[in-house]
Amino acid sequence: MLFSSNEKETGQLNKEKLDLILKQFRTEGYVLLKDIFSKIQIQQLHKSLIKDYSKYFENKAHKDALNVGDKRFFITINVKGEFNTQEVYCNPLILKILSNLLEPDFVISDLTCVASLPGSEQMHIHQDGTIYNNSPIKNLLSPFAIGLLIPLISFDETNGTTRVWPGSHTLKKNMDEAYWNSGFVDLNIDFGSAILMDFRLHHSGNPNKSDRVRPLLICNYCNPWYFDVGNFKNQAYFHMSDEEFTKVPPEHRKMFIRRNIDLSPSYRLLSQKA
Repeated sequence: MLFSSNEKETGQLNKEKLDLILKQFRTEGYVLLKDIFSKIQIQQLHKSLIKDYSKYFENKAHKDALNVGDKRFFITINVKGEFNTQEVYCNPLILKILSNLLEPDFVISDLTCVASLPGSEQMHIHQDGTIYNNSPIKNLLSPFAIGLLIPLISFDETNGTTRVWPGSHTLKKNMDEAYWNSGFVDLNIDFGSAILMDFRLHHSGNPNKSDRVRPLLICNYCNPWYFDVGNFKNQAYFHMSDEEFTKVPPEHRKMFIRRNIDLSPSYRLLSQKA
């Protein structure tokens, strides 16, 4: 989906275009937002990531970063500096779309980065989250959490793309191997663009055959009652100091209510033998 310069400047979408975006999202489980961000802004985020998080670009165990696949690490972001930018987490066009898909008081669930190191292999097919798994109507429900996936470099066949199975967020039965081997779309995407994705959509990450790290910044939004517990047993949802919190425009501060929530101390106690 392309946006005009006027749409990006005003943060407004006409009803026809908004309806088209919502229809695609509900049908396919994702929508590609082309050139939604300034390329200069994304380059600045990339530089900040390399400066502050390069210690995670080594293929070893990290006590505060989840290993999510071969040479892939799930890093919690500290919202400061370039990362404390409302054009990223509160982009008016994106908020307009989200407000039509989630409950009015939706929040930021987490702010993270998946770093795929050079030589990383195909990621397993997965969903980011599900609810009411034993209910026959689970796939008929509205989205409860939506990921904003922001490539900090262009993703292509060499460094690997995000692979999605369109419509798989509403699958009513287990699919056979033929479906998983052919029903996907590989999303080549330039930096400055982004993907909005339903948490229930089946997706994967393709191998990184390049010699540089492939960083994917992720800002997840969710209804206030939903918590992603499984992915945050070792780390916080996102870090944010009081000083940085006060830099957020007042109308958006409620979205950051989960700052500094860290479940890892409790999980460490649970893992200890009685």
